[in-house]
Amino acid sequence: MVKLESVSAVCFDLDGTLADPFDDLYEAVSGMLRGLSLPDEDPHAIKDWIGDGADLLIHRVLTRHIDGRVSTRVKPSARALFVLIPRQ
Repeated sequence: MVKLESVSAVCFDLDGTLADPFDDLYEAVSGMLRGLSLPDEDPHAIKDWIGDGADLLIHRVLTRHIDGRVSTRVKPSARALFVLIPRQ
């Protein structure tokens, strides 16, 4: 493990201009859908829904709509699966 004693700053690329997070986000979405026993989603649709944070992405994926909103009962389970599913 690398020690971070000499690190003086950390930069986050939250909008994808420095790094393309699509593959990781698609894996998280796919794992969430598998965990909820739902069918996979087309990668192109998911790519169009990325950009406003994980919570909105989860709503969009589960409702299959850009302005979709899932119930407050479903969202916590979906969010946990989105974040915690081990990546392959």
